[in-house]
Amino acid sequence: MPTIRSWVLERQYAPAAPAALTDFPDVLMRAPAETMLAFLDELGDVRALLTAHGLTDTDLANLRTVFPRA
Repeated sequence: MPTIRSWVLERQYAPAAPAALTDFPDVLMRAPAETMLAFLDELGDVRALLTAHGLTDTDLANLRTVFPRA
């Protein structure tokens, strides 16, 4: 989660994200990988969700590199 927070904060297309991410309690930023994968599975089409919020194909490729699915 700290990596995701840093990654989002560096992106210029997410102007509302910094306040939202910095307001989260630290305990919420330490979710185990298994929990995050289960959450993403519940969301369904994560790619469509992310691209609808401004992520590009390059951004998605970078995420796949940093966060490979086990």
